[in-house]
Amino acid sequence: MRTEGGNRGGGVRSGKGVRSDRGDGERVSWLRRFANAFRVWTVAVVFAGICAAASGFAESGAAPACVPAAGRGGVASKDAPELCIDGAALMRHVETLARPELKGRDTGSPEEKVAAEYLARELTDAGLMPPPDWTSPIQPFDFKGSPAHNVVVCLRGDDPVLREEWIVVGAHFDHLGERKGQVYPGADDNASGVAGVIETARALRKCAPPLKRSILFCFFTGEERGFVGSRHFLNTSPVPKSRIVAMLNADMISRDDTRTIHVVGTQTCDAFAAVVEAGAARVGLKAVFDHPEWTYQSDHYVFFSEKIPFLYFGVEDHPDYHRPTDTPEKTNQDQMERVSRLMLVVVQNLADAPRRPAWREGGVEAADKPRE
Repeated sequence: MRTEGGNRGGGVRSGKGVRSDRGDGERVSWLRRFANAFRVWTVAVVFAGICAAASGFAESGAAPACVPAAGRGGVASKDAPELCIDGAALMRHVETLARPELKGRDTGSPEEKVAAEYLARELTDAGLMPPPDWTSPIQPFDFKGSPAHNVVVCLRGDDPVLREEWIVVGAHFDHLGERKGQVYPGADDNASGVAGVIETARALRKCAPPLKRSILFCFFTGEERGFVGSRHFLNTSPVPKSRIVAMLNADMISRDDTRTIHVVGTQTCDAFAAVVEAGAARVGLKAVFDHPEWTYQSDHYVFFSEKIPFLYFGVEDHPDYHRPTDTPEKTNQDQMERVSRLMLVVVQNLADAPRRPAWREGGVEAADKPRE
């Protein structure tokens, strides 16, 4: 920190001391200036220590933090927008979507529409806009005679050429609904992934300068019914399929106590593994590249089938998977925060890379057994 005037001395530096031709009054004035400068320096050191501690606290996942960077008017630096991921907001989304009144958000149900409207409000309140030529973030379509709903918003890139290329970041918000009088709340599957994508979108919108490429944040219904929402989206895409350069999918990201995240899809692009590994190290996660059979078992498959490189982030199955016991209090907030931060770092890297991700032919060797 600079002091006013920029010159803290006033005398001529000579060896270890300071020589002055001034009288006693001037010497006292010089000493006062020195004391004032020392106090300013002390305050600066203490302030820097507090900021460093706050940053480390945020990285530990113990509390949400959006650390402002100097010279950016209170907006977090592009070097660390992942610190804007808000753990309390993640939990609020999970609790809202998995509450009993939404009856498990079955595709085409009135409760699914309520969930879609909640997502649209959260995203527009964060300053995100509908895709090109759309008047609303909500995309209704027919599902077996009932209206179903996707929710899609975008964040435009600022590069005059690369902004016409798009990365899809998605999560499905539907679940199994109500069966035999029991509600299947779907907290981990997949209110957790939805929460992560909402807060990733919010952080990129609020806490970082514009990216070079554009982003579509997609919240699909109908994943549990055969990917009907993601299929409808891609078949009616607001941007040409040829300009969708990658797809990231978050499906079940909260139920792990070992800071491990399973990642599928690195085989679809040679550059992906290094990007994920670097991001995981940055946010304190262990990325495990396994379960190639999951290639076929969530919405990313729809993009994979169109030869669009993808990355899927998820945890292992657990005893509450597809059970009425998949409830919000069992989610791990720290895990959700870290996975959301990882997704943000990966999105940022891919969006600002000089070249689009290159599809790798024959990169995925998947097993036959589906995830039931």
